[in-house]
Amino acid sequence: MFEPIPIFQQRSFAKIPLVAHILFHT
Repeated sequence: MFEPIPIFQQRSFAKIPLVAHILFHT
């Protein structure tokens, strides 16, 4: 039951570049 922990962190990490890309695109 130690998979949902890293998975959640990976999602947050992927959201960082995603938001930056949108901000840089606009």
